Amino acid sequence: APAKKKAKAPAQSGGGTFKAPDANEIAEIARTQQLYKSNLFRLQLEQVLKEISPKAKPPPELESFLKGLKDVLESLATRTVPGEFAKQYPNVKFHSDQPMPLEFRAPKRIDVVGSFLLGTYLRSETVVDVAMELPMEPFQDKDYVNFRYLNKRAAYTAEVFRQLEAFASCAATTKAEKVGKALLADASVKIASIQGDLYRPCIELRPFGKASGDEARWVVRLLPVAAPDCLPVQKLAPVRNSVRAITSNPDGGDEAWLPTAHYNSSLLEDTKMRSHLELLHKSLTRVPALREAIFLLKRWASARSFLLKKSASAVCTPLNGFCLSILAAHASQTSNVAAGHTSSFQLFKLALTVLSSTEWSTQKITFGSATPTPLTEAEKSACGAHFYDSEGNLNFFWRLGPFIAEIGQEAKRCLHILDTQSDPYEAVFGQQSSSPCLLWDVTIRTPILGPGSLCPALARRSLPTDFAPTPSDAPQALAIAARMSEVLRRGLGDRCIQCAPRL
Repeated sequence: APAKKKAKAPAQSGGGTFKAPDANEIAEIARTQQLYKSNLFRLQLEQVLKEISPKAKPPPELESFLKGLKDVLESLATRTVPGEFAKQYPNVKFHSDQPMPLEFRAPKRIDVVGSFLLGTYLRSETVVDVAMELPMEPFQDKDYVNFRYLNKRAAYTAEVFRQLEAFASCAATTKAEKVGKALLADASVKIASIQGDLYRPCIELRPFGKASGDEARWVVRLLPVAAPDCLPVQKLAPVRNSVRAITSNPDGGDEAWLPTAHYNSSLLEDTKMRSHLELLHKSLTRVPALREAIFLLKRWASARSFLLKKSASAVCTPLNGFCLSILAAHASQTSNVAAGHTSSFQLFKLALTVLSSTEWSTQKITFGSATPTPLTEAEKSACGAHFYDSEGNLNFFWRLGPFIAEIGQEAKRCLHILDTQSDPYEAVFGQQSSSPCLLWDVTIRTPILGPGSLCPALARRSLPTDFAPTPSDAPQALAIAARMSEVLRRGLGDRCIQCAPRL
């Protein structure tokens, strides 16, 4: 008898066969429905991540430059810098003259740090941070007091700049001079500042200043940092005083010294740069989705003019990529989601939840601790926003006091949009206008502030007693931003829905 023919399964239009979804596909469908709300929004997120993620590899010329730069920095000549730093380096800001000379030596250690090494920089970000660890010999036990460390740090930075600049015009008789001249032949070197604080200088190098290709966009920043044991960490706690001129009693006295939380945190930043790099590296290794979550946070913050942009006319807040990276790492560590199964968008929402659910005027966050803790009265008067490292010493958000309320409100608004709208992409990640006049009903501009307006602890400001107390060592720009916001809220009452200070 002839063999029976088997019935064929109906074919799809594309030539394939129908097949039931497997467990992974079912999980992806459920995730799209529950987390992303729609396929369109998920596709938009995937596309924007492709657009803002860095390319696979930086230019090979940049890697060669960084390797050569390390050799050049290690070969810098030893020199005794006279105590009158301002006369030696007129282009650098100093708080006061140093009575003792500075024994300059080559950096003790040189490391690439920051988002470039971690791979968390956006494609539009073309800055490579290189940490130069200052040798211990020039520093004394009490240098953390009264700007002494900052004066020596500025002098050290200026001397590095002087020697690097000299390589371009030297006769190149020694091996070190030949290497330096060849490396810096096409580079431009200049003094810059960290977060606008002219008393904390750094060095910016454009390795390929005369080139016209993709590599010409890159900037290498040399950041002077202190060794972990160079400064006494416990004496730089947020409620301690390190600037003796800041006192509530003109006659002086230990009992009259006020906290210098901003000044202390600015010094601690120099001692913890490498440890924070290691912390972020461990978090990125443990949670693979964390890197893309940081990309989404940067896109969200940049769309609201929270981050500094390259445009000279753009306004910003002191929020930076490092703060967002630490925030995302904290959210990933304190969440109950399995590290291998969480998504970047889920971590993004968790980070926004931390910003929106914390009552920053009365609570503080400690890295790795899921529950905010109440602020003490001393902490309330010392700073406006509190997000501390796991030891409770360095405040990551010390610059964000007048700005944290708006950042928290915007995070809360975006979470509501994500939970209620089916197509929230433009409202959350779409680029807004960078002009304040197009975004706000009333725009108030202050006169141009002085060079020390972003430096902590430069001057005391006496405010009327009926105003909320300003932190005693707050930079001038931050103090003015807080004061103006409070004046507008009091004067306009219910008509003032939101104040948005910008720098």
